[in-house]
Amino acid sequence: MEVVAGLSLRNLRPRVWDRRSPEHVPRLRAVMLSHDELGNCPAIYRRVEAGGFSAVIGTNAPNLKIYLDNGAFACLVKNREPAVEAYKRFVESTQPDWYPVPADFIPRPSDSLRRQRELFEKTVAVLEAHVGNGFCPVIHAGPWLGPYLDVIQRLGLTTQLAVGGLVPHLLNSAGAQRKQTIEALRGVRKAFPGTIHAFGIGGLVTLHLAAALGFDSADSSGWRQRAARGLIVLRARGERQAIQLGSWKGRTLQESEWAELKRCRCPACRRHGIEGLKSVGVHGFAQRAVHNLAMLLDEAALIERHRKAGDFPSWSRRRIRDNRMARLVELAFEVDA
Repeated sequence: MEVVAGLSLRNLRPRVWDRRSPEHVPRLRAVMLSHDELGNCPAIYRRVEAGGFSAVIGTNAPNLKIYLDNGAFACLVKNREPAVEAYKRFVESTQPDWYPVPADFIPRPSDSLRRQRELFEKTVAVLEAHVGNGFCPVIHAGPWLGPYLDVIQRLGLTTQLAVGGLVPHLLNSAGAQRKQTIEALRGVRKAFPGTIHAFGIGGLVTLHLAAALGFDSADSSGWRQRAARGLIVLRARGERQAIQLGSWKGRTLQESEWAELKRCRCPACRRHGIEGLKSVGVHGFAQRAVHNLAMLLDEAALIERHRKAGDFPSWSRRRIRDNRMARLVELAFEVDA
């Protein structure tokens, strides 16, 4: 499974993709930039349009894949219409390696069925207008997955697909039906022959969920968000509080877990040890972010190894059995049994 690291133009440190940077994370093969965020930085936007993505990330990652986010979630949060034509011009001038359709309209579990139908129909209209032109179709978790699959088959889409709206429909949002959503997602995987990308579920344990659902890639900005909150990721167990920052609170690291971190060989821990993880300011943020991303990439590599070996379900059950989200992953295994 491929982990796509979400970057932020507000602070490009740590330069995890840059081979010449001390914060380079060797397993990283793909990053995601947001068209919405680029649009909020007009000078950078023009530079990228004129000179390509190297204008932002440099030239020290020649084989790095660039994923582009269309900004649908930002539009949902800010209650505004997507910049469809600007996005299409940007894609044409920059040629990212992967890019979704110019717009999709994400339903919330708490939305009325009438509202969800309206958003479904708006997204379908976009899919119908962008068949066979390189844009990746996007569908959404929830009660419309079955109708979405009918649309995909009617349009003859077989190469690539992305699934959004996963977090609200797989967590405890009002109206969420997790088991039904998982069953529908497994149905999509069984029916769709191409690659499937999962938007926004790139946490350590949710990587297991993405793999159990048969997805091929997932993007994550959580490695940065957790670092900004003083949180670090532990292998197989999820996040812990390395340093208290503001009002954010997480599970306290036990002595055995600190001892485990002392043995960590990620680029951040190798260079700065646990003191780097406990630091404040940009330096501390960068060290925690590097550590978190390295943990995600290592986990993804282990998941892929066990998928190929054919023992992924049994290995995954043992590995994450003490995590609170393990039951969600188990639901995906049960549906596939």
